[in-house]
Amino acid sequence: MKKILAGNWKLHKTRADVKSFVEACKASPIFSSVKQTRTIVIPSPVLLESAANFARECSKLEIFSQNTSTDATGAFTGETSPAQLLDVGIHGTLVGHSERRQFFGDTDATCEKRATLALSQGVDVIYCIGESLAEREAGKTQSVLKIQTASYIKAVKAARAAGAKAAAMLAYEPVWAIGTGKVAGPEQVAEAHAWIHQDLEAAGCPSAILYGGSVKPSNFKELAAIPHVAGALVGGASLEAKDYLALLEILDSSPT
Repeated sequence: MKKILAGNWKLHKTRADVKSFVEACKASPIFSSVKQTRTIVIPSPVLLESAANFARECSKLEIFSQNTSTDATGAFTGETSPAQLLDVGIHGTLVGHSERRQFFGDTDATCEKRATLALSQGVDVIYCIGESLAEREAGKTQSVLKIQTASYIKAVKAARAAGAKAAAMLAYEPVWAIGTGKVAGPEQVAEAHAWIHQDLEAAGCPSAILYGGSVKPSNFKELAAIPHVAGALVGGASLEAKDYLALLEILDSSPT
């Protein structure tokens, strides 16, 4: 199972910025020497086609979407279907990022539907789960993760039953550590990833589990060494190519 470094650019960058980032990766000895890591960046929707075109010159760099629709077609203003993503050269998507859940009304049910459709149509999925600060302080972290992981498992199994072969990955992102500068301690990360791994194995649904939550080069070596951490979903530290490449060097050389 390959490691994964996914940079979520959120509402940042222009086409010129994307081109510069791709050129920096293409010119980097770190990037060219990668052996065991999938390298992914996730731009804003209007940048997807340009990013896919730029990335053709840097074949190891994959472009994912930040979201995808619950429906294949229809009267759903503002949505983008898996087929439309594939049509512009995008073969992967995030589903259920904490900001989508918090600000745009995504639920476990809609995330499950998005993931099932995407996987069934051949689009890889990074499915995000995580607890809020209130849930952690109430001692509900494990139960919240179990419910969210169950939705992911249902989506993967439904897609597999339909013959899908697209890759499915989970990203654990404690909501209270997203963009706050707070990082879950190694013990907290290890505990959460162990719970998720246990549920996935019990369901016969082994998956790579990424960690997301204020990851940066200064703390990533310790995080990458934690059991069942297969990589990272990174926000701010992925915006500059030098930071993304520093994270990549740490991950690709870390123990498997």
